Amino acid sequence: MHKFILLAIGFVLLMTTASVGLDGGQDFDFVEGSSGTTPLSFQLNSEYVGQHPRLFFTWDEVPLLQEKMYDTHAAIWDRIYMEAEDQLAQPFPTQPPDDATFNFFRDEGTRLLSLAFACVLDESDRYCDPTVERLMTHASWPVWDQNDERGLGHAHMLLGNALAYDWVHVWLDDDERATIQESLRRQGQKLYEASTNAHRVWWHASYFQNHFTSLNSALGLAGMVLAGDVPARLCDITPAAANVNMRQGPGTNFEIADLLPFGETATAVLLVESRENDDNWWLLDNDLYVATRVVNLVDENCSPSAAPEVWAEQAAEQFAISQEFLNGIGDGSWHESIPYQDYMLSMSLPFLFNLRRLSGEDLFPHTYLQNYPDWRLYNLLNNGDFILSYGDFGKDWQTGFAPFAIVRFAANEYDDPIAAWTAERLAATATSGEKSSFAVFEFFYYDPTLQPEPPVDKPLSYVSEDLEAVIWRTGWDDDALVFGLKAGPLGGRFGFDTFVSEQAPWSPPCRETGCQLNIDHDHSDAGTFYLFRNNEWLVPEFVQWGQVDTPFHNTLLIDGESQYRPPPNHFHFFSEDFAGSDAFLRQVVDGTQFNYAVADLTGSYKQIDDLQEIARHVVFVRPDYFVMLDTIRADEPHYYQWLIHFEDSVAIEESWFRGQSAGGQLIGVDVAAAADNDMWTEDAALPRAVIAKPFDMTDARLATLLYPTTQDEWASRPVMTTQEDTGESILLRVTQNDGRFDDIIINYGQPEAPVQIGAYTTDADLAIVRHDQSGNIDSVYRSYNGCVLEAQSPTATSETCNAGLFEVTT
Repeated sequence: MHKFILLAIGFVLLMTTASVGLDGGQDFDFVEGSSGTTPLSFQLNSEYVGQHPRLFFTWDEVPLLQEKMYDTHAAIWDRIYMEAEDQLAQPFPTQPPDDATFNFFRDEGTRLLSLAFACVLDESDRYCDPTVERLMTHASWPVWDQNDERGLGHAHMLLGNALAYDWVHVWLDDDERATIQESLRRQGQKLYEASTNAHRVWWHASYFQNHFTSLNSALGLAGMVLAGDVPARLCDITPAAANVNMRQGPGTNFEIADLLPFGETATAVLLVESRENDDNWWLLDNDLYVATRVVNLVDENCSPSAAPEVWAEQAAEQFAISQEFLNGIGDGSWHESIPYQDYMLSMSLPFLFNLRRLSGEDLFPHTYLQNYPDWRLYNLLNNGDFILSYGDFGKDWQTGFAPFAIVRFAANEYDDPIAAWTAERLAATATSGEKSSFAVFEFFYYDPTLQPEPPVDKPLSYVSEDLEAVIWRTGWDDDALVFGLKAGPLGGRFGFDTFVSEQAPWSPPCRETGCQLNIDHDHSDAGTFYLFRNNEWLVPEFVQWGQVDTPFHNTLLIDGESQYRPPPNHFHFFSEDFAGSDAFLRQVVDGTQFNYAVADLTGSYKQIDDLQEIARHVVFVRPDYFVMLDTIRADEPHYYQWLIHFEDSVAIEESWFRGQSAGGQLIGVDVAAAADNDMWTEDAALPRAVIAKPFDMTDARLATLLYPTTQDEWASRPVMTTQEDTGESILLRVTQNDGRFDDIIINYGQPEAPVQIGAYTTDADLAIVRHDQSGNIDSVYRSYNGCVLEAQSPTATSETCNAGLFEVTT
């Protein structure tokens, strides 16, 4: 196949020469090369050649599908059936409205899936006739996206129409097949030109943006549907007035390789858009280029297109890049948001599933997909939400693209009974909607022989290494307390590190090749946290597309500024814009009685030159309360604000914020040394509370106690006091209503030698000493890196160097 991944990966050719024929146009740079992957060749396995349907099933397999629809797959079939019936009840547009957005085209394409599949399983005119009618109507539309943009609307139209054509092939007459084939050829070629960047689009090398795999999946599916049915289309061109230069690239700055004499013809295989002016270029079958303005098409109605097999090859090569990136992420997370991840994977799996089925090529990111169920399991809340509610999304997106179908695939693929259980829980919270047509894919991913098993033996602590987030749970029951903390860099750790260091499979310099670390859906939220219990949010965030700025999150403001983001007019091309801007998890300790995490947020405030350190320490003393300590060091005075949001309302009671949720649920936030801080509440879409340090501070520490409780138990809440703060260590005391108390020592300055503070001497990063009502030591917990903990009290403990996690109950 021709290699013409324009502005993709490779090297810049800057070759000029004097013209000896006509060109037209201006000089510009052109980058030619490959994606860095081994070129893939798509070929249908022999049993699928000339056969329709072929994607997901063949006609011989339909009787088995029909058995499943009323037996093991009845619940899935019910969703498909209801979606198909819903489509029949709605008016069908014969033309796109004048103001049609990409969402109109996305829905039109997606809706075909349920109708076409219902046609196959029910074998009735009730579903088959409307499917054929819509295929023919869509074939008459000249464009399949808003302003013919070749984006998500186009991808869904291509995916839906291609699969419907394949599935209802037997219900089409020859003329209908020819008409639909021509439409798919024309629209598939448009997406192919976009994927190769012959037609300029922003997403062609945006590897960490959901468009990249979603659009290439639609292209590949269409290629597999038409493979062997539709040949490549070539177009003859001839010079318009005189001899024409044939150049080595699409621009007058490329060397002239030959002439096309006036009166002769050449064969064009692809239209390539100019990068700097209105002049386009024909790629010829001899791999040379001529300017379109100096030649004519012999047949003015001819439009060249590659063979559909080449579309499938192009898609496969892009998915080979995606496979490398996703397996590099590894843990099953995704930086844009969980709903955008669901969308990306829901769109990707159909291509990967059928690529392996039809050709034997396996490009599944197995490491990533095998870990995805755990990612969804730990995030799972009993109301269908997820604890790490970061990034762009809306509440109505959460089950629209059927994440349980993705988990069902992983459960089946990797024989994972806990994943099967997770899928059942996700399905139980599903919402209906237009996007439920994706249940068609679930029909093929679901394995009813795999018995679900609950995660009773799974640890209650989870770390996402790529998102750099922690999730702490008290159990898997509906009234469990669930906490989440997010601390990672924009783009996720693997994407960020490889982009900044310009490692493969990125193709630096991206400002020339078009690759980008697209973080448009990421929010400025490093250090944000969430808390949920018994079907209610205690500490939520704004859930809305576009609420990017830091004040919408539960983290820190410095001088009223949001966290750093690269300049928007750089379009994510410049690695140096990202360098040094990453937050990260400095430490995570998970014990049976406590959890401890330290998030280093310094890089997130990169624009503040004199900031030396900002860190968030979180201690979970199971199962009762959380202590949060934020430490800040700077060379100049700044104004520091601590932000938190509540579900229903918030009020101030002495040193406490009293956050109200439904069902009598409360979250109390006690502010240590409250008299030294300003505290207030704000009315917003979600009630907000703010703690502010004085304006003239360089170094600052803010300690808070987060106590989940109920209205009935509010009066029995504990209190937290600061016993001592040495400048590198702090001793906090949490005293219960019955006189028991916990001393919590955080060596936030990371001292190299033991520090004496209060009645203790320790060099541990964290120590928790629990006391009974009489003041005797009851339990001792010490985190990693510490060797010494000595206490002077009615009952003392002395531990010498035993670095690691230490827990003992006396």
